[in-house]
Amino acid sequence: MENNSAKEEHTITDTINTTNICDNTDYEFNKLPLQQLTDLIQLGGDISNVISSSKTFIKNKADFEKVDIMIRNVEKEFVNLQISIRKSYITTLIEDKKNFIENKKKKKMMKNTSNSHVNKMKLAKPYTLLFMGIHDNNMTSTADILRGFSKFIKEEKDKKNKDIFVYKENNEIDNTSFKIIGKMKVLFEEIKKEANIRGDMITIPEELTFKNIFTYVKYMFEK
Repeated sequence: MENNSAKEEHTITDTINTTNICDNTDYEFNKLPLQQLTDLIQLGGDISNVISSSKTFIKNKADFEKVDIMIRNVEKEFVNLQISIRKSYITTLIEDKKNFIENKKKKKMMKNTSNSHVNKMKLAKPYTLLFMGIHDNNMTSTADILRGFSKFIKEEKDKKNKDIFVYKENNEIDNTSFKIIGKMKVLFEEIKKEANIRGDMITIPEELTFKNIFTYVKYMFEK
């Protein structure tokens, strides 16, 4: 009985020590009741020590049954511990696989996005670079141009510039539209000139929606 208890104690300790390696992760291991398990190991050790140090501890059948019950409780908790750890490993494996697949998808999406048409760097017109505040090169992308429009419109709206707001029939602000003002108006005047040079007769409206910007983006790049 002494050897079996010592063996059980050693096995449980090894298992807990192994689990503690993962104690700082975000996985299921953190849900293990480590303090309770440590107490359980101590209990098993106490039982073993009592049996080892007292040859006369088990004097009769009643004493033996008491010890037997304690040992059985330790064995039962050890089985529960094994089940808990096994479930934790399985959960972690599933989570790792899920994270791997998600990260793979994200990398693929990022790769596809960087190679998409709107993200390709192209030679831009000088007035485009001026509007966007680009001074160190003459390359930009459609996505960057759209971000440039969004930035300018947001800045003007944040300043409560009433000239840029478009209102609905109920006098509420239409957040999907904006008026062409300031340096954006200068930009569209240059766009109209470029379109005429290319043989495209276009008119610049007083107000636009974000979707309609795409109509004019091609004139913001060198042909």
